[in-house]
Amino acid sequence: MYNISKRIIWIDIVKIFACILVVLGHLHMSMMLSNYYAKEAIYYWFPIQTIYTFHVPLFFVCSGYLYQMKSFGGSIIDDHIKTIISKGLNLIIPYIFFSLVTLLLKVIFSADVNNQATPIIDTILFNPVAPYWFLYALFFLFCVIPRFKKKRYIGIFFLFSLFIKYIYIINPSLVEILPYAIRMIIINSSWFLFGMLLTNYSLCANRKNKIFFSFLLFIAIIISFIFYQHENKDMLGQMIIGWLFVIAIVGLVQLKKWDKFENIISKLSKYFLPIFLMHTIFAAGIRIIMFKLGIYTLSIHILVGIVFSFIIPIVVYEILKKKWVLFFLIEPSKALFVRRKINENN
Repeated sequence: MYNISKRIIWIDIVKIFACILVVLGHLHMSMMLSNYYAKEAIYYWFPIQTIYTFHVPLFFVCSGYLYQMKSFGGSIIDDHIKTIISKGLNLIIPYIFFSLVTLLLKVIFSADVNNQATPIIDTILFNPVAPYWFLYALFFLFCVIPRFKKKRYIGIFFLFSLFIKYIYIINPSLVEILPYAIRMIIINSSWFLFGMLLTNYSLCANRKNKIFFSFLLFIAIIISFIFYQHENKDMLGQMIIGWLFVIAIVGLVQLKKWDKFENIISKLSKYFLPIFLMHTIFAAGIRIIMFKLGIYTLSIHILVGIVFSFIIPIVVYEILKKKWVLFFLIEPSKALFVRRKINENN
């Protein structure tokens, strides 16, 4: 077991990396949906589709890790009920708010968006709009997966989740008929449980493992390059590539000493959620503006898109958090904590 602060540092580094990849992936996907380039383009399949095999799974791994690390309060049942209430507050409120904002913008700018708005009730309850499906799926994972006092149960549930996902891969028709929430649990529970498993088994127990994880990353890149020379919908291959990247990245990040960067990492960490919630909104706006200005160069779109996808959400977040109600819609628990502190001091 290693120091809790170290764990937080490596978790934040993985989140930073995953956040960059999510933004990059969405920028490329938006360009493709705008018919800027075809699916046949090599720079779409590799590396962009490669990114989609592991960028969001990295977030699930981090979430599972932090979930299991939290100390228990009372019985498992009481603890789980409190978790569901807490996660419902922190995930569902921003999920609903930003889903509604996205749908409203899709209606207002319907002539310029890649995907038209869908019915509100259907979107909120059954078919989340991207990228907020992650919050939706994460909430249901918290609902069905308890935190374990006996660590061996994590391994059992992890293996079971891999088996269920394999069943889905070899016969997706059995799962596609199920509600979206259940499908998301089946598809993503193994990543979440792997994160929980890491609280008990460190990947950096041996410093010599750096060679292994570096080699694993090299193998992942080579395999994905071969796999994604063209459109490839082989889900087993996609899953294998995803696991190779996830294990290699987590292992390498855990092995690296990040002490020198601890202060800046801790400052950046508070912006993960605002960037995730708002980057697609502002990236789409910038893309539309550049198209109207006659700017079609892919590299410019990607560069400007990345800059604005990070900077504008941070600026907007700093402005919105000064208004308690708006702060509550983004980060409910933090807003309630601030309100409680204010009341205590009055």
